[in-house]
Amino acid sequence: GDRIVVLVGVLPDRINIGYHKYHNQVIKTVNGQAVNNLQDVFRILDTDGALQNFRFQSGGVDLALDQEELPEANERIMTRYRIPELRFQAEPSAQASADPHRNENRKPSKRLAASAP
Repeated sequence: GDRIVVLVGVLPDRINIGYHKYHNQVIKTVNGQAVNNLQDVFRILDTDGALQNFRFQSGGVDLALDQEELPEANERIMTRYRIPELRFQAEPSAQASADPHRNENRKPSKRLAASAP
């Protein structure tokens, strides 16, 4: 379902120097496309191949990440911050899937993208 997508913070690394000031920002668009949930963010990433622009509720940010260094940076960030996977989403329980308005039985959903500021 639709949920607010929030950039809570940026994990410090040499690839994302200058983006650490962005935290607790509601993300409205990624690469010019509306974002209503984390699935939208990953769909855009899969389609476009990179996260190049975020528009926050407070304004837009163009990202300048070295795309050639990104795979190495992802590995470095995963190791440094003990992130087991770049993407993870817990599967919702069968009962929660049957009734999308019931949240008390839904398993928490969590996704990680180490390189996305």
